[in-house]
Amino acid sequence: MIYGPCLDIENIVYGCTDLEACNYNIDANVDDGSCLQNDCAGDCGGSAVEDNCGVCGGSGAEFECEDGSLVCNEDDCSGGGISDYFGLENIFPGNSFLNDI
Repeated sequence: MIYGPCLDIENIVYGCTDLEACNYNIDANVDDGSCLQNDCAGDCGGSAVEDNCGVCGGSGAEFECEDGSLVCNEDDCSGGGISDYFGLENIFPGNSFLNDI
């Protein structure tokens, strides 16, 4: 006695049977483990991911605040803003133009 659904051996079609996969194969009746998902860039099976700033394929927080923390936007620094990355205060001490940078 045979239990469960039977497949006609002559009509087996291997492929992705997950309806939500980007490479779903409507003709497949046996899942072969090949199902893929879209990455954040919309590429089927791609490897792009969102960084901690919410940017697909981004490099993450790039602005260094005066307290040494890294943030996604300069405006996210609490207090004094971004650090003097180039050390311009040491090159041009007391020059007011540095306030405009």
